[in-house]
Amino acid sequence: MVKIFTLLALLLSVSFAKEKVLLLRGESEASEVVANSIKSNLEEYDVKIFDFYGKKQKVEILDTLIPTFSPDVIVLMDNTIIEQYIAYQKKTGCKIPSIGILSAGVSAYLPRVENFTSIDFEVSVFSAAMEVKSLFAMDIKKIGIVHTDFFANFVEQNKDFCLAENVELVSVKVEKSDVGSVKKALSQLSEAGVNALYIPNELGLLQLPIQTGAWKPFINKSKIPVIVGVPNFVGSDFGLGTIAMIPEYSAYGEMTAGMVREIISNEKNMPDYYLGVSNIPVTTKVFVNKKSALKLGATEETMVGDYEFVK
Repeated sequence: MVKIFTLLALLLSVSFAKEKVLLLRGESEASEVVANSIKSNLEEYDVKIFDFYGKKQKVEILDTLIPTFSPDVIVLMDNTIIEQYIAYQKKTGCKIPSIGILSAGVSAYLPRVENFTSIDFEVSVFSAAMEVKSLFAMDIKKIGIVHTDFFANFVEQNKDFCLAENVELVSVKVEKSDVGSVKKALSQLSEAGVNALYIPNELGLLQLPIQTGAWKPFINKSKIPVIVGVPNFVGSDFGLGTIAMIPEYSAYGEMTAGMVREIISNEKNMPDYYLGVSNIPVTTKVFVNKKSALKLGATEETMVGDYEFVK
C-alpha cells in the first residue's frame, strides 16, 4: 500500500511539474523591464531570471546553471550573452530551444546558434519610413543605410519588406568602421538620391570620431530626416537623429512570452516557422527632436501622433 501511494505521489508530482524558462538578463533598464514583462506573462511556468553580467558572465556559470535548472526554453537578453551561449553550445552540444532578444543585429546569430530564433531590437526600416512619411507629410521613395557585414541579414530582410511597399532601401556596406569608410558610404547614398537615412545600432559605426567626422557633417548638409535606434541620439547633446524608434519594452516582453508559450506547446520543440527567422517588434515608441523636425518640414499639425518630444 505504501508503495502504491509513493508511486501515486510521484506520478502526481510529475504531472503537475511546471515547465521551466530561464531568462539570462543583461545589465540595462530595458532588460529589467522586458524580463519582468516576460515573467508576468508566463505565470503558469517556472520562470527563473538570472542576472548574467559582470563577474557572473562566464561560460563556466552556464556549466552549472543550465543543467541544474534544466530549462525547457532559454531567453538570451543581449549580444554578449548570446556569444557566451554560443561558446556553451560548442562546449556541451546543448540544443535547448532559445530566443535572442535585446541584441543589436540579432539576426546575424541565426546561422550560429542551434535551435534558435530571435526578435529584432531594431524597428524595421519600413516602419521607420512610414513614420517619417507621416511626420513630414512626404513621400519616401528611397531610404539609405550604412552598415557592416554584421547587419547584412537585417538589411536583406528589410529590403524585401520595403520593396513590397514600393520603398527602395539603398544600402552601402563598409569593410572598416572608420571615418573615411563611413564618409565614402554616405557620399554614395547622397548620389543615389535617398530622402531619409536609417542609422542602425552598430556601436562600431557610432564611435564619437565617426559621429563628428562623418555622420554629423552629412546630416547637416543633406537636410533629410534621420532615424536612429537610441533616444539619446535625438537630443541636443548628440544631434544625430531627427527621430528615434525603439520597441515598447513591456509589449516586447509580452511578444517574447508568446513565443516561449508556442515553443512549449509544440512539445517543447522550436516550431519550424521560427527557425532561421528574426521576428519584428510589433509595438514601438517614437521620440522626436521637435526643433529639428520643424526645420525639416514637419508641422504642428503633422506632429499629433503618440510621440515623445526630446529637447
